[in-house]
Amino acid sequence: MANTELIGEYIRSRGYKLSFVAQMLDLSPSALHHKLVGDTQFKLDEAAKLSTMLGLTMVERDACFFDEAYWVEYTTHPRMERRDPCDSSTAQVHHGGTAAVRQTPLAPHRGK
Repeated sequence: MANTELIGEYIRSRGYKLSFVAQMLDLSPSALHHKLVGDTQFKLDEAAKLSTMLGLTMVERDACFFDEAYWVEYTTHPRMERRDPCDSSTAQVHHGGTAAVRQTPLAPHRGK
């Protein structure tokens, strides 16, 4: 659930009117109100637009849109679950700077 109090504070501190914010997010003022009081949740694209509009840093954005339970789970999850995209065991970088994922060959299918 989003930290709607913090989001509201960022909107106020930037001097935006709620009707303008709703228009920029392609929402009705009523729909934005319901999101800001916690009746409904922000969609991912709405959160991204709002974060950009407010000029939020990644830390500020995460404080607004990811709840504390998420952070507890994320920070206590074993490191091996968060894979490094540059890990040489899963990808090879080609000269063009793109990565190709190595695939493990499958055993031949032997039907009955």
